[in-house]
Amino acid sequence: EMASEYTAAYDNVGVHELMLRDGPRMRAYTAALCPETVRGKVVLDVGCGTGVLSLLAARAGARHVYAVEAAAGVAAMATEIVRANGLEAVVTVIVGEIERVAVPEQVDLVVSEWMGFYLVHESMLKSVLFARDHLMKPGGLLLPNRAQLWCSLADLASFHQEHIEFWRSVLGFDFSPVMKHAQLEAAASPASMVLSVPQDELVAERPALVADLDLAAVSPADLDYIWRRCAFTLRRDATVRGLVLWFDVFFGTESGALHTSPAHEATHWKQTVVHFPLDACPQAQRGTALSFDVAIEADGKDPRLYNISVCASASSDADGDAQICAEEEEEEHGMPGHEPSCDCMQCTVVRAFLKDKATNQ
Repeated sequence: EMASEYTAAYDNVGVHELMLRDGPRMRAYTAALCPETVRGKVVLDVGCGTGVLSLLAARAGARHVYAVEAAAGVAAMATEIVRANGLEAVVTVIVGEIERVAVPEQVDLVVSEWMGFYLVHESMLKSVLFARDHLMKPGGLLLPNRAQLWCSLADLASFHQEHIEFWRSVLGFDFSPVMKHAQLEAAASPASMVLSVPQDELVAERPALVADLDLAAVSPADLDYIWRRCAFTLRRDATVRGLVLWFDVFFGTESGALHTSPAHEATHWKQTVVHFPLDACPQAQRGTALSFDVAIEADGKDPRLYNISVCASASSDADGDAQICAEEEEEEHGMPGHEPSCDCMQCTVVRAFLKDKATNQ
């Protein structure tokens, strides 16, 4: 049932508009699927959606492309798109989950846009690894072939000012008792977890690497529990209100990459924020050393979701502790972006990204 809800969500056109409008995403994959890499190869597109990566591979000279999509509605759209572009002799759309469909031959190259919020949300990477292990020829190529998850500390000043400090005084009355409750709600709300964090709100001298995944070697089991002790030194005096997560993926070279950090052009992934409780935010001076244990663990009930915990370690000069469950709420409608009342992570980001794009055009 969970799997069917997950795939049904991708029948929504708005989700695909969100991804196709993401400039950094599309430029990275267009550059990666170049003739030098693709010409003459048999390509497997895992989770093809509308089929844009399959079309790029066909245009780059692939001998054949198998486009596998579990959501029946969007798979039908992909089939129509392939036909509209006269590529049905090169691109074959296969409906079903990659673990259950029959692909006619072993492939030379597996491509997928599998990344979720904080890299592993939705756990689609495991399906790509299945394709790597069962459907790709020995010595074949994965695109992307490497992924890194990064984190840094932030003062989250703009969010704090707008959503927390608001409660300090309302019409001249002291509403400050609400502030801690507002911060707790922020820690659990998908709308507050996925934010575009200004670069100047990052307060550490440099980010810390949480995970560095070689996709040719990583196993599905490696993705069930990711842990790293992350050490930071503050670059300025700050109140540390949260930890910010983002990812980079690479396509064979350091220059062929997709970056989602605050220092780069915004993407629909934005950044994932773990908000610290109001009474546990370290107030520290420039040069202070802070260390946090960051754990990302697959959820026991829904394997597509993860729980994130961030706890101050004993080596910190200041104390802080926060824990957050990065779960989407149950979606009765199953159509992210189409229900104004839904506050799930996917709906929230779809609506915000498309609204921002419409405003800037």
